[in-house]
Amino acid sequence: MARTCLFCGGPADSKEHAFPEWISEIAPGEGDLKHGRGSEADDIHTEWVNSGFDIQVRQVCRECNQTWMSDMETKTKDLL
Repeated sequence: MARTCLFCGGPADSKEHAFPEWISEIAPGEGDLKHGRGSEADDIHTEWVNSGFDIQVRQVCRECNQTWMSDMETKTKDLL
């Protein structure tokens, strides 16, 4: 089953960073970070460990990712 963009319904053909890459510059942390998704109650919970905030997801299309989502991040970066 092909994934569809959460925003426009097109094909989710982009690997979007769940956290902007610049986040690690202002909140670097120490050591590995534990991440998870799903629900333990439904027995479909997945966990993994990696260093930093480098997590990419396939939930949006390239068009949304590279246009309005990128613009919004750029315009709000100083606020965030």
